[in-house]
Amino acid sequence: ENLLIVRDGGTVEAQNIFINRNGRLTGGGGELIGNLIVNGGTVAPGDSAGTMRVDGDANFNEGQLELEIGDPTESDYLIITGAVFVGTDFVFDIELTSDSISEIVLDDYINAEGGVSFSDSFDLATAVRIMSEAGLFPNGESTMLVRFGNQVASIAAAPIPLPGAIAFMITGLAGMGWVRKKKST
Repeated sequence: ENLLIVRDGGTVEAQNIFINRNGRLTGGGGELIGNLIVNGGTVAPGDSAGTMRVDGDANFNEGQLELEIGDPTESDYLIITGAVFVGTDFVFDIELTSDSISEIVLDDYINAEGGVSFSDSFDLATAVRIMSEAGLFPNGESTMLVRFGNQVASIAAAPIPLPGAIAFMITGLAGMGWVRKKKST
């Protein structure tokens, strides 16, 4: 993975800043001066929670944007002074960090001063993945309303795998394999 970290007070300046496949842009207070073009890479504005500023346009052609969304001081923000374009193959990976969220308005976390436009075949319902520890949202529901620009979708929760659950699952699978092997001999 190729990593570009732009931390608080840091600046990257170029006419176009490309985040291509296997590339990752992260920070937590940094600023990009130029157009951000994502062609298969990952953008994570915060280092944990944080804000990244783009002085230019942002083209999210394909790849992903990772956002932590929780209480206002514990959320990621992306401020873009120009316009935002979102392509068909771009994904928004959202991790809920608070149990007080009942609806996600992505415009609150991705501030596009020049507006947001989407490719003709963009579908918010397939472009957003929301992860929560319990696999349910704070209101006990299994779906949450998400809005972005002129798009609205109801998104199902995806549980965040816990390390203990993964280890338990691997142990169980290994045990089943041992029993199966023992029966065949």
